[in-house]
Amino acid sequence: MDTDRKKEKDSNPECPQYVDIFRQSPIAIELYDSNGNFNDCNQACLDLFGIENIDAVKNVNLFLNHHLPAQGIADIKSGKIFRYEIEYDFDLITRKKYYKTTKKGICFIECFIKPTIDNEKRTTGYTVHITDISERKKAEVALLKSEEKFRSLIQYSSDPIFSFNPDDTYRFVNEAFAFHFGKKPEDIIGKTPYDIFTYNEAKGRLALVHQVFQSGEKGEIEVKVVDQSGKTNYFLTMVDPVKNEKKEVLYVTCVSKNITKRRTIEEALKVSEEKFRRIIESSTRGMYFYSLDENGRLILSGSNPAADKIVGINHQLLVGKTIEEAFPNLANTDIPNVYKKIAAGQSGPVQFDIEYTDDQINGFYNVHVFQTEKNSITVNFTDITDRKKIELLLEKQSKELLKANATKDKFFSIIAHDLKSPFNAIMGFSDLMLQNYNDLDDETFLKGLKTIESASNHALKLVENLLLWSKNQTTGKEFSPELLNLNELINESLILAESAVLNKKIRVNFNEKKDVQIVADKNMIELVLRNLISNAIKFTNKKGRIDIHIKEQNQEIQISIADNGIGIPENRLGTIFEISKNKNTPGTENEQGTGLGLILCKDFIENHGGKIWVESIIGKGSTFTVSLPVN
Repeated sequence: MDTDRKKEKDSNPECPQYVDIFRQSPIAIELYDSNGNFNDCNQACLDLFGIENIDAVKNVNLFLNHHLPAQGIADIKSGKIFRYEIEYDFDLITRKKYYKTTKKGICFIECFIKPTIDNEKRTTGYTVHITDISERKKAEVALLKSEEKFRSLIQYSSDPIFSFNPDDTYRFVNEAFAFHFGKKPEDIIGKTPYDIFTYNEAKGRLALVHQVFQSGEKGEIEVKVVDQSGKTNYFLTMVDPVKNEKKEVLYVTCVSKNITKRRTIEEALKVSEEKFRRIIESSTRGMYFYSLDENGRLILSGSNPAADKIVGINHQLLVGKTIEEAFPNLANTDIPNVYKKIAAGQSGPVQFDIEYTDDQINGFYNVHVFQTEKNSITVNFTDITDRKKIELLLEKQSKELLKANATKDKFFSIIAHDLKSPFNAIMGFSDLMLQNYNDLDDETFLKGLKTIESASNHALKLVENLLLWSKNQTTGKEFSPELLNLNELINESLILAESAVLNKKIRVNFNEKKDVQIVADKNMIELVLRNLISNAIKFTNKKGRIDIHIKEQNQEIQISIADNGIGIPENRLGTIFEISKNKNTPGTENEQGTGLGLILCKDFIENHGGKIWVESIIGKGSTFTVSLPVN
């Protein structure tokens, strides 16, 4: 056999097995000689660039490629691997008549150039692996637009918004904040309040900021600001801490609301009752006036027109009623007692936001309650529904952005790291077999092919799981529930795992329950069962044991898969289903996974309205439990 193979090598210097891999590879590959002249490419490469006839690119030279920077040429000529990304315009290629292509428009491609080195450390040629990364680029652009929209909402808010670093410097200021000082945001960022206000003013403003940094609790303060025109404005500034996972305050954000009108009203009340009446009658803020009667009840005595307009109830229908009668929704809250204490002088003024909803009132209100005279209070309020909607939207987008960033980071980490390993194995053994073909015996040659096959299968499984998980995160997987026999599903999954079970001589016990029916999506549940059983096998030592139980209780069906394997460290139990914290761990026989199996299990079980959790003890094993509602 060795003689026949040698004859075949003598007649054909290329390795037939390598040629097959090269030709059938789904990855676009180009081959160049040591001078950079084009030698060959596979069908995937022709398809990627829409080339129908390979003769069209026979005269291409790698070093004359205008996309390849000088540093890249220097690197590959020195024997280094070089990677770069380019924007490829097929319409320009057609106009310039570089070659005929069936493609149109623009795509983005990623290229890896690897020199081929012989035993004497001479460069004998170059291999170029090319990947279309257009979809990834689109995702990056979409994420950037989302971030820009989020920034725009804050940057152009009519309320001043700013934040502080621990060293008292401004971390961020928006246009509304900078406007009051006749400056641009970039003129203020990096400076401290001492650069803008007087020493005492700056010290007063920073007092609450320092308190929030130290306590980690939010607070608020009223401040006076004289703007560039000399006008005095009063702002209610709410200071919130931004913390890391360790609950440490990284920086504080401040949102200010212009309360100059309210302060003007309060000051006017002190001057004259008549002036007070004129102001409140024209005020855009709603006002209710209450008085304590001899029985300690809080009676509504009047309101201003703005209150009638905001609440939508004529005050004449409410005058003479207790606060509980006028507003029944407040009767079961602590608000009436708070109001009574303020009216009696037992408590100072308060300010809070409240959500109020019934047949006639619906929205968010900012409420300020203060004593006007003995046993009397004024409830000053305004509709802040629009502001609340913006705040809730900002909060939602912030959470979505954090999640998207974590997802993006993990996604790129898997692509950059986990995909790199199998392809390194494929390329390494391919080069080894190609360079040493005449010296390899059949056993070594077969071992190399098996390694390439194993690495290829692992890479394919990882890509399939990435695509499945990515689709479930974005558009969502099609959900098609049907009536299923749970025993049959588990037995089918065990049959698929039989080879791995026999290989590790594991004893599997499944306590079947008669006619256990569930309503679920067959594909999703099958994937969950396969992953959990596969994980149990993966982390169980040879001659170990796996127990599968089904239990029905509290309108739920619980499926538990327990092994007596190596167990899971306690510090990983809380994050094992989180993509931002999850990582691939080799099995007891160095079995490799994709790092996405448990993430998909959690997503799919939650799609069914169920739960999944794990209990584990190091050295004694793990139990994964899935709970599905009984429909």
